Amino acid sequence: MTLPHLLLGLALALQAPSAPAPVKVRITVAHVAPGRWRVDYRFGTPVGGLVFDPPVAGYRATAWRPLTPGVRLDTLADGSEALVVDGAARTRLSVEVARFARFDHGRYVPQIPFTDGGTALFLRYL
Repeated sequence: MTLPHLLLGLALALQAPSAPAPVKVRITVAHVAPGRWRVDYRFGTPVGGLVFDPPVAGYRATAWRPLTPGVRLDTLADGSEALVVDGAARTRLSVEVARFARFDHGRYVPQIPFTDGGTALFLRYL
């Protein structure tokens, strides 16, 4: 291989698209009723959706309800779930989350209900 070919290869490698820059997000959780929470996402730049890890015991499909008009919960081809924005990208998305007590053995649970009525919500699943 000649020096011009090496330089061309290096130039092409340097022009390769890089991973998108991380988007800053603020998540606010508010207890709105017994066994119900409102989760608000505020993004630093407009987004077309929010992708989550693969589902655990049907958690999002069962316990989540998108509140933002034009936003829906969808399952992607790889099995992960996403809040998908129909139309223009948004800087805010909101969902209502209901109490969820199902377990999927061998996986962390999204919520842990306590006997006093309290519930631990794990951020990994929000």
